[in-house]
Amino acid sequence: MATLILRPVSDKSLNHSCNSGSSGYSLISESSADDDSTYIYQTVSSTSSASVTSSFTLGGTMPSGLFKITGATLYVRGRSNANYTYSGTYQLSIDSSASSMSLSTSYQTSSSTGVATSLINNTYTSLNFPSLSVTITTAGNKSSSKNSNFQIRITQIYLKLEYEEI
Repeated sequence: MATLILRPVSDKSLNHSCNSGSSGYSLISESSADDDSTYIYQTVSSTSSASVTSSFTLGGTMPSGLFKITGATLYVRGRSNANYTYSGTYQLSIDSSASSMSLSTSYQTSSSTGVATSLINNTYTSLNFPSLSVTITTAGNKSSSKNSNFQIRITQIYLKLEYEEI
């Protein structure tokens, strides 16, 4: 079984802040996560829950012939930089399938299967492979007893597709 990795190649809608530059996709598309070097983020500054949503077009090098998708896993790496009690989560969606995950204060890579289910068991070529995008929503609120703002940071997102050549 072969693997196809799709990474963000453009911003569809960028509502998160960027730690450098103005293109979110370029900060989260690396093959090896660089954690606090490049990331998109949401600043959480209220005890009321606030959320931010961004979408990215996915792309990658397609197989040259006919291929059938046999599995899909969506990966995200993120953390919160809070040093106190907080609530922080992120939700990823692709192909109307969503997964929610809680954040910790150190970077963790989370994965979600059961995504991009409409692709599985279908046959494609590089010419008829559908355009895909991933949407990430981050949300958080700080403790009522703390004054410090914090960030929810996302440093990497990618879709791993398993396929068979036909």
